[in-house]
Amino acid sequence: MTSEKLDILMKITNTKNSVLARALSFDASYIGRIRTGKRGIPKHMPFIEPAASYFARNIKTDYQKKLISEIICNGNPIPEDKEEFETLLTAWLREDNQNKPDSSSIDLLLRKLSSANPTDIPGAMSDSDIIYNENVPESSPIYFYGNTGKRKATEHFLKKLCADAKPHTLFLFSDEDMAWLYEDPAFAKKWTIYLIKLLTSGSHIKIIHTINRNLNDLMEAIQKWLPLYMAGDIEPYYYPRLRDGIYHRTLFLAKGQFAITSNSIGNITEGMPNIFIDEPKALIGLEKEFNNFLTMCVPLMKIYKSNTKNINKALIRFNNTEDEAFFLEATDNTGDSKKKFINKVKNLVNEIPKLTKINSFGKRIPENISILANINSGVLVITDKVVFDTTESNFTMAFLEYLL
Repeated sequence: MTSEKLDILMKITNTKNSVLARALSFDASYIGRIRTGKRGIPKHMPFIEPAASYFARNIKTDYQKKLISEIICNGNPIPEDKEEFETLLTAWLREDNQNKPDSSSIDLLLRKLSSANPTDIPGAMSDSDIIYNENVPESSPIYFYGNTGKRKATEHFLKKLCADAKPHTLFLFSDEDMAWLYEDPAFAKKWTIYLIKLLTSGSHIKIIHTINRNLNDLMEAIQKWLPLYMAGDIEPYYYPRLRDGIYHRTLFLAKGQFAITSNSIGNITEGMPNIFIDEPKALIGLEKEFNNFLTMCVPLMKIYKSNTKNINKALIRFNNTEDEAFFLEATDNTGDSKKKFINKVKNLVNEIPKLTKINSFGKRIPENISILANINSGVLVITDKVVFDTTESNFTMAFLEYLL
């Protein structure tokens, strides 16, 4: 919303309502109402352009510029030219729906959830592919450089784990430029297959996703990782606050075995060292580092295999809140087993007090899916395969906007 963006800019620049009012020739109380969303942007008086001009002049410090860079430019530098910066701010303020997820994105997410299957994994991997035979020095630490090196270090890391053919505990975090993963499609496919191999062997992963506090980022992270969520035991988290966008860090750790660490400035990863470590004392310290960061993060979602026990567990969360719950049900006409499942969910859902049913007619919701939502508990999506449970209220409101 423009009101929220205006509030962000005013907080970053420490601008009072009265100060902006004088600069734009408005009443201070009117600025306050726009800022809180009680009044819309005036249609017959110039507002956004002069406001953008004001903030372009008053965003001066490096700290202010970094915050704006993170919020508007995905961490890239803001324009040095004042006119270009003013144009950027104007465009951003006009994009009222930037922080609202596109309904097609939500629809895609729900369709993927409805159709996801643990066996739907990309490609296949034979035992000969898993056997560890990399020609990499055994001494530690081992250094790999740049994006190519990060791919080699990561494959070294994952192949050693897969070759053990036993469960592992992994801690994964990276807010570095992800070009190293996606610029090589063959490697991206292998990365997914290795992780699915580990998960289906009983490994457990804790991952801290990197998102920009944007609802579409939340859904994109979930969509990209959905095949892995379906394959095994993953705990996804994310850091909910803005970061400075200058220093970036990667930490991939297999508990008690080895780790990869790297750092970079901005998006510059060329030539940067990726360090493979297996020294026990260092691994203990790196695990502590990850857990220290984890205490500052919040769960992105919870996902369970769909059975009566897990559905009941998730429904208890909704039953224990005083907030109103919303329920959207889409029926399925393709098979008796799915009809039985839907009826079971409906019976369980009907026991929740203060339940408001939402007519799904005309909505682009996939078949065989039920959605519950309330402010405190997040969104609960139940299909015949998974129970998908978010915890973030903003995510909830995104679904409510779409459903209502």
